[in-house]
Amino acid sequence: MHTGTTICAIATPPGNGAIALLRVSGNDAISIVSKFFHGKRKLEEKTSHSLSFGEIRHNGQL
Repeated sequence: MHTGTTICAIATPPGNGAIALLRVSGNDAISIVSKFFHGKRKLEEKTSHSLSFGEIRHNGQL
């Protein structure tokens, strides 16, 4: 059942590592994540169902 609810799930194991994978889906996923995600291209310009390399920042912190 698809409700359109926006969800986020950590897809990498816990612990220290070089990367982390977050899976975000739902009607508002792009508008929510684009506030915190900083990559080479804006998420609004990317194709759906694609990978993006970048950083998550909040108030200037990684």
